Amino acid sequence: MKILFEHANTFSSTFQRKGQVFENALVARICIEPGDSEKIHKITEDMLEVFSLIKPRVLIIFPFSHLSRNLMKQEQAKKFLARLTEKLKKKIAVQTLAFGTSKGYSVDVKEHKLNNIYREY
Repeated sequence: MKILFEHANTFSSTFQRKGQVFENALVARICIEPGDSEKIHKITEDMLEVFSLIKPRVLIIFPFSHLSRNLMKQEQAKKFLARLTEKLKKKIAVQTLAFGTSKGYSVDVKEHKLNNIYREY
């Protein structure tokens, strides 16, 4: 898995939740790769650690296949995403964008030295 975290002043999507703007959001652009199912505990813990470091109001999970050429098959990736989201929702506020669709979105990234964090598993 590859994750690009962006700490945003605001985030909105034109595809889902039209008109809804999330303030102080941690946007996690995630790319799910083969073998990630075996790392779900480590990935979950690391996402929670970044969340606690940044202290946003909500985590936005943004499926984003453009971070890798080595992608998990779509049906498996959807199941993985559902499991990951379920684990995270037990501890923090989470919103998930649709998987496998083109999305229009707007993100206003905050200006500080941890505004972008990259992780690779």
